[in-house]
Amino acid sequence: MKNINNTLSMLRVFFSVLVLSTFGLTSNGIADSTDHTRDGWLVGVGFGFAYGEATFANDMAGDTRNGVNPQICLGHMLGKSISASLDYNGWVYEFGSVPDKFRVSMQNISAALTWYPGNSKGVSGGIFFRATGGLAWTSLALIELDDDLIQDQWVREDELGLGFGLAFGYEMRITEEVASGLSVGYNYMDIGGDIFESGYFVPVALSLTWYWD
Repeated sequence: MKNINNTLSMLRVFFSVLVLSTFGLTSNGIADSTDHTRDGWLVGVGFGFAYGEATFANDMAGDTRNGVNPQICLGHMLGKSISASLDYNGWVYEFGSVPDKFRVSMQNISAALTWYPGNSKGVSGGIFFRATGGLAWTSLALIELDDDLIQDQWVREDELGLGFGLAFGYEMRITEEVASGLSVGYNYMDIGGDIFESGYFVPVALSLTWYWD
């Protein structure tokens, strides 16, 4: 459990530093350049918080929770206003009481198309819309904790299905090649397995994206 808490603390630090850095650079006139030109390759990482519901099989009631949301993408521009990428979008939360905790994780590993409809030389160039579709991967883990609340052992069951997602957001340029972004999305997973029937989560996330030729 301490390992999980330490990881969450580190992610919250990343989230806070990104917010402060973005607003600090913007206030100094460095970030949010009106030039949003995008060429070549892109790689991005993000972190946020998500609200969602996991629906279990066998007519069990759905479980609605808040959790954390890691994001990763790797892609390439297709012209000036569309990019294609491979995206990872996850949702993780825990429930239960010591000494046994349960960890639910749901993630979409998807092909994605992102559209940048604005003028790349103006403020509207930071707007983007994204659609994804691909593999949904879910897991339910039973985590046993020792007397010091340290993770002792765990048993995990995985199931696969189909995943789809939509997102929209805005990027602010920090440098010529790096942008910070804020996005809101919706991710759905159709599993139909022995444990999970389906699930969805709605993430709000900050990200950093690097563009290079």
